[in-house]
Amino acid sequence: MTGLIPVCKRGRPRRAEVAIAPTPETVAKLQRDQVSDLLKQGELNPDQERVARKILSFSLALTRGMFPQSRIQAAAPLPARSLPQAPLERLSDSESELWSKVYRPWAGEMSRQLVGRRPKLTALSVVERIVNENNSPYALSSAFDLPRKQVLDGLRQALMDILLIKEKKTSCNMQ
Repeated sequence: MTGLIPVCKRGRPRRAEVAIAPTPETVAKLQRDQVSDLLKQGELNPDQERVARKILSFSLALTRGMFPQSRIQAAAPLPARSLPQAPLERLSDSESELWSKVYRPWAGEMSRQLVGRRPKLTALSVVERIVNENNSPYALSSAFDLPRKQVLDGLRQALMDILLIKEKKTSCNMQ
């Protein structure tokens, strides 16, 4: 009669032999912030770091609202759906002015300025990859077969150029 009742084991179950890779979000959390590291190493000055942070916040503002979000609410009648807005329509007034007077002219100029020729690497691409995508300059230099100094010089020059455009804009507004 005792063999009829299954015996339950106590304790934790065995760990699975197959390791599950972390999600991209977890990997992103574990990566060091490249802009902060470059500032600590003395590769960027505080003004360039501030501009890099501003570019990151601006690119996040452009992508705001592009992906659906879950909004759990009580059962209520759904309001009439509005048409989706284009990224530039979602910007605030100050962000829109920053786009038209500073970022757009700068991005146009940086997309023409080459850091590496084969494969083509522009200054805008360097800024996007290091600031927005958090790639390291070392990884970028090895991917494009360039010296790390050349990648960092391209990043520094691009960040200084946006500072110059911003200063021109503020000096024109004061006159």
